Amino acid sequence: MTDTAGNRLWFTATQWELLVCNSAISETLLDHLGMPVAVRERLRLPNRAMRRALVVRDWRMCVPGM
Repeated sequence: MTDTAGNRLWFTATQWELLVCNSAISETLLDHLGMPVAVRERLRLPNRAMRRALVVRDWRMCVPGM
């Protein structure tokens, strides 16, 4: 993973788990200069079957990397 300047970012396993488990996903629209024009959050709304499958798979716990 790199930052906007191209520098490589390093995370410990614990930091990575926290980032993945408690992350928020958003989309940012940039203009031709790379400046943000609009930001919106992407909601992930699982249906009932998907929710049941996640509970079975993760035992109601967040499991990063799975």
